Amino acid sequence: IPRSFVTTLGFQIAGLRILRLTGNSIESLDSWFTRSFPHSIELHLGSNKLTQLPEDIGKLTALVELYLPHNFLTELPWDIGHLSNLEIMDLTNNKLNELPNSVGKLHRLEEVYLKQNNLMRLPDTIPEPLGGIDPTMQTIVDAKGNHPE
Repeated sequence: IPRSFVTTLGFQIAGLRILRLTGNSIESLDSWFTRSFPHSIELHLGSNKLTQLPEDIGKLTALVELYLPHNFLTELPWDIGHLSNLEIMDLTNNKLNELPNSVGKLHRLEEVYLKQNNLMRLPDTIPEPLGGIDPTMQTIVDAKGNHPE
């Protein structure tokens, strides 16, 4: 996404709460992206060409729902653990090899979708069983189609 477009757009809709950019062939998001939409509660970036997220993604502290399916993400930044209001995270069909332990800091997380990645194992901070519900955390974790140890 050209920075000039987002800067102009940001001034026009500074209070944007839901951002849907699905299917736009977006290849990267720089740190200016997180500064441009600080009040967003839903971010839909599925079916793009993202290989990484901005290192400061954790600045989107109002974010409740994060949808990133069908991209090319190989890793998530540690800062993702600062998304303290996040309840839903969809990472289906990416190229993730591992998840940062900081995901365990997402105490409001209710649903995590990890299907069709390259995960060999999940961090200890993610509840088991895979594809089930952990009654202590009440979190749905769906990691089918991976290769957990």
